This record gives sequence, structure tokens and C-alpha cells, in this order.
Amino acid sequence: MNNSKYEKISLLGEGGTSQVFLVRHKALGTVRAMKRISKNSVNEKCYNSEVKILNMIDIEGIPVIYDVEEDSEYWYIIEQYIEGISFEEYLSNKENDALEVLGYVCRICTILHLLHTTKPYGIIYGDIKPENIIISKNGVYLIDFGNCMLTKDISDENKMATKEYVTPEQYNSGKMGIWTDVYGIGVLIQKVYQGFQMQLYNYRDEILRIISICMEKDSKDRYISTQIIEEAITSIVEKININRASANNNGCDEKSKKCRNSNERDRESLDIVIYGCRRYAGVTHLALGLTKYLENKIPDVFYIEDNLSKDIINMLDFDNGTVCSDGIYTYKRCKILPNYGEFCTPDKHTDSVGIRKPVYIHDCGVYNKESSLSNLVIVVITDIKEYLKFQYEDYILDYKDKNILYVANFSDDKGIKRLLRQRNINVLRMPYIENPFKQCKESEKFYGDIVKILIRNY
Repeated sequence: MNNSKYEKISLLGEGGTSQVFLVRHKALGTVRAMKRISKNSVNEKCYNSEVKILNMIDIEGIPVIYDVEEDSEYWYIIEQYIEGISFEEYLSNKENDALEVLGYVCRICTILHLLHTTKPYGIIYGDIKPENIIISKNGVYLIDFGNCMLTKDISDENKMATKEYVTPEQYNSGKMGIWTDVYGIGVLIQKVYQGFQMQLYNYRDEILRIISICMEKDSKDRYISTQIIEEAITSIVEKININRASANNNGCDEKSKKCRNSNERDRESLDIVIYGCRRYAGVTHLALGLTKYLENKIPDVFYIEDNLSKDIINMLDFDNGTVCSDGIYTYKRCKILPNYGEFCTPDKHTDSVGIRKPVYIHDCGVYNKESSLSNLVIVVITDIKEYLKFQYEDYILDYKDKNILYVANFSDDKGIKRLLRQRNINVLRMPYIENPFKQCKESEKFYGDIVKILIRNY
């Protein structure tokens, strides 16, 4: 670049058709990054797109473009120089804190969401990989926009990302879209998990679920937004922080009588409340089945009918095998309390599943806005099917500080996948269980998964 305002200092990196140099502005003395792109018909479109996009955005975490130049052989893009290390180098240091790593991933998700929602046209980045992420003292930066496109400019012409990050549809000439960046984030999180598996072991199920949805073969089954991915990772970060704080608070304060064991797990009871999105959603069936499952594992577990249906009393009155004492019915060894009367709180015990007794399972009927959400909550939603419009969006509760598990009844796996890519929630599909008092292999697994999630949230 003859007669240029910039002088080269060093080579920072290079790819197939471009190189990036550290340069100094001759008059100002400031250092900047200069991307040099070989002139040809293929690169011209990428060059024009990159310059146009960098010039139209002002997002924290994306380098500022200062200038463009050209000569007979090359185009030059002069940008803000971000001093730091690549995310690839950062991940190679296994002594780094996984909590900090996940925080960086959250920030990348935020940057991508801002790009995707840029007005008037969204921007698809198209080449998420650790080498294109810089960790600096001022935060996280996304660099190298050579593969990016405006949503209005996306055509069947394919821009291929780095091989390891190429989506399945790109191999089949599929279009780029938000789903392209979602897939790239999935690969990125997979690398994070592989590198920090020991630190993240207790959260593996949640992390692997995120990765699985990000990297679904069919782009329609992936998350619809990187914002949802950020929310999912943030919930894991919050749990890590809580668990670390709990682990650090392992001493007793004699004055306040507070110690490690005087937390919520030492409450006199554990209450699990179950609501349904409509009548006959399967709330009673689920509550009775969960009671029966826990009856084999916990000394004191009670089913409580907290609704006005009278279904339980009608069922019990006609069964000769029912025993009633002080208003509490015992049926198939399950303790059942209809919607009348009170009973004494049983003594606390220690059990094999990691929670305190007694456990009260409340059958609360149909959910409404006045319903209590002060305990562990299960909401039964129905008819989550691939080709059926979801009618119960109001029952997906936006309570980030609540421990809510959704159970999908009369639903199929593809419908649940569609729901998961739209919302960051815990969802289990309820299998067909003819009799809640008769446990089978499938029901044992289902109720076991419920308990596992509830204990994790508890």
C-alpha cells in the first residue's frame, strides 16, 4: 500500500484470502488493525458486505471501522485494534474459572442477538469460532466479519464457515440465517464443556441439553434466538454462584444460630404444587403417580387435594381397599388427604433421595393468576404437538426465580422440541400411564426424572 497513512508493525493473523496486520497511523501514532483482502470477483462481494455492515453498527463488543483503502492488488479495512487473547487460547488454559468462561459465552450470545435484531435489517455473523472471539481487559469482542450478511441479502448462494462449524444445511446449499449462528454457539459451548468438564460436571445435563438443541440437524428444531441460549446459560451461572456461596458458608454462627444445615432443606416440609393448564390435563393422575413413586422411597409423603373437584373422595369412597384415619385415607399404601380437614405435621426424617420429610404433593387443579408459586411447582401443559398451534402460552410462566418444571401431556417429542427452541424452560413429556398406582419401567423413569430435576432446583 504505497503512500499510505499507515505503517506495518507485525502480522496478527491470516486466512485463505486475507491477512490482518498491526499498523500505526503515521500522523496520530495510534495503533490499529488492518485487514488486507486480495482483489478478485469472489472477494469483492465479501469486502463490500463487511465494510457496509461494520459501518452501520454501533454495538459494544464489535470493533469500530476507521477507514478503507485500496490499491491495484488489495482492499484494506482499518479497524480498532483489540488487544487481548483469542477465546481459543483462553480455553486452552484449564485453570480458568468455568463460571467466567460461561459469562463470556453469554456475552457473545448478547452480541449476536443485537446483530440479529439490528434495524432495518438483521445481520447474520456466519462464522462463530473461538479464533474470532477476543478476550480483552475491556470485555469480549467479536472480530472478522468476512462471512457476515444482511438478512435481506441472503440467497441460496452459500458462504461456508470454518469446516468444524459448518451447519448440516450448509453442506446441502441451505441458506444462512439466525439458525447458523445458533449452531455455531452450540459448537462453542461444546468446546467449553469439553475443556471444563470437571468444573461443570454437576450441570452436565443442562449444558448437554443446550448443546443438543443448538446443534439439531434440522434448523427448525434449534433455538429461535441466541437470547434464549443466553438465558439458559445464565440460569446455570446463577446455580453455580448459589452452590459456591452455600459451600463457602460451612461454619456455624452461634449468635444467630445460622449454619450450613439451617437452609431451606431443613424446612418442616417440602411442598410440591401441581397445576394444569386446563381441566383434565392430567394433574390428579400425575400427583397420585408421583405420590406412589415417592411412597417407596420416603417415609412420609402425602397427596393433598387442593381443589374443589371432589374427584379423590369420589374415587376413594367406592374402593373397599381404602382405610381412613383422622381424615387421612390410605390407598395402595399412599397417604391421601381430600379437600377437607387438617393433620399434624409428621416428624422429620432423613431419606435416600436427598430431601427432608414430610413431602406434601398438592393437586391444585387449573392454574390461575392467584395461584401460589411459593414452592416447587409443576405445571402440566397439554397438546404440545408438531403441527398443532400451542394454545396455552399463558401457562408458560415467566418466573425466573421460581423452581418450575413443565410436564407435557398428550404431546409428542417434535412438539416439545419446538417449544424448547422458543423458551428456556424445563419440560418433560408425560408418557401414557394407565394406572398411577401401578409403577412400570417407563413410569419409574418419568417420575425419577421429575424428582431429579426438583432436587436439583431445591
